[in-house]
Amino acid sequence: MTNQPNSNLVEYVQLKEEVGSLFFLWAEVERTLADARGVQDGKIKRNLRATVEAWAKHEERATDRQSHHATVRHVRNEMLAAIDVRNRFAHRLVGARAHLHPDHAEACYITRLNGESLELTYRELKAWNTYLACMDTSIRRLTGAAKRREIEITDMYHDIRNLLTEASPPGRPPAP
Repeated sequence: MTNQPNSNLVEYVQLKEEVGSLFFLWAEVERTLADARGVQDGKIKRNLRATVEAWAKHEERATDRQSHHATVRHVRNEMLAAIDVRNRFAHRLVGARAHLHPDHAEACYITRLNGESLELTYRELKAWNTYLACMDTSIRRLTGAAKRREIEITDMYHDIRNLLTEASPPGRPPAP
């Protein structure tokens, strides 16, 4: 019998790579939000919530179409929830636990905020990163959609909501 490596094992380097991916994805999302509003690189807001809100207001002002507004609000709500995950890693990461042996607990990240510890597994962070990529795609698709005819974009709104629902990380309740 050959000794096969366990694909569920997670080393520290993989934990670090996934955190790096989180921040690269966020940089891309911020750039997409700024581009959607025609903001020059030097004038990007440094508050993520304010950036998301400014994008949502910009998109809602672009049309009086309710289907567009509803989809923008959906993406906005998802972005605001994702900011909490990002901020835990940016400001409150206190440790990580690798999964180096099949008998050990699952690999996870440990954050602490106001005395409360929260563990997010490696698989959960990978899911959040996939979700961020979906959000970036959704923002890109929504940008300029208000200028298109309703018949051209009705399916797109539905597709964006489905994309975010299907990619939603484990344990993440659906946005209102």
